[in-house]
Amino acid sequence: MSHDFFISYTRRDLAWAEWIAWVLKNKGCYSVELDVWDWHAGDNFIAKMHHAIENASYTLIVLSSAYFSSVYTETEWTSVFAKAITGSGQNPVMVRIEDIQPPGLLASRLYIDLVGLDDEKASEQLLGGLKSHQPHPVSPPFPGISPRFPGTLPSIWNVPFLRNNTFTGREEILTTLDAALESGHTAAVTQPRAITGLGGIGKTQVALEYVYRHLSHYDVIWWVRGENTQTLGNDYIAFAHAQDLPEKDAREEATIVAAVNKWLGKHRNWLFVYDNAENP
Repeated sequence: MSHDFFISYTRRDLAWAEWIAWVLKNKGCYSVELDVWDWHAGDNFIAKMHHAIENASYTLIVLSSAYFSSVYTETEWTSVFAKAITGSGQNPVMVRIEDIQPPGLLASRLYIDLVGLDDEKASEQLLGGLKSHQPHPVSPPFPGISPRFPGTLPSIWNVPFLRNNTFTGREEILTTLDAALESGHTAAVTQPRAITGLGGIGKTQVALEYVYRHLSHYDVIWWVRGENTQTLGNDYIAFAHAQDLPEKDAREEATIVAAVNKWLGKHRNWLFVYDNAENP
């Protein structure tokens, strides 16, 4: 099946890729192929990538500093440009999401610039830049709720660290972590996957990178200091106040903790990160 656009991006920019894909499908009625939406476990990644580039009318490149440091994305964009130069394919569409100058062959290419724009203006800029690219007339809107604009924090949030913009590698761990948390299987809840190891190997940085990559997937993200019962209790009490639970001012800490656990059991799309926890 051919699509109007195949989106080429690096995993660090997943939230942007999903937001762009959603805008194209819901507001522009374009057909879009995005790996996390359309590819499945067991698929041949290289074959799917080749098929997507060959069959899409256009490849849309999400421009960022991380994009140009990835071996996989370099293979994608050089393949697309080779097709364009030889006349066997269309020029790619480039969308800039960071204040960077594209290197090499890309430096002379025009791009759609979303840097510094809010949700509404970014949507207008994106669709306005694609006016010359006619969508297939029968593409249905993508169902579901609009993803939160990339970089927008959840309303309930207490992560004490900024994103580490120099973070690289650990893709296998991040992919495994993502699969475990997104699977929806009971086992992922009753037997949680944890990042374990000796201090100083970067566990906190991996967890932090996961948080920032998946901001738009969660309505609540809460960072819990797990080094002892006092910090655990304090952060649960703080969550009860942030969520304005009726039990937030109870005298007994156990009552507040029970109320938080009850709330978690009744809601979805939340993420708790237990940092420095010695054991489950």
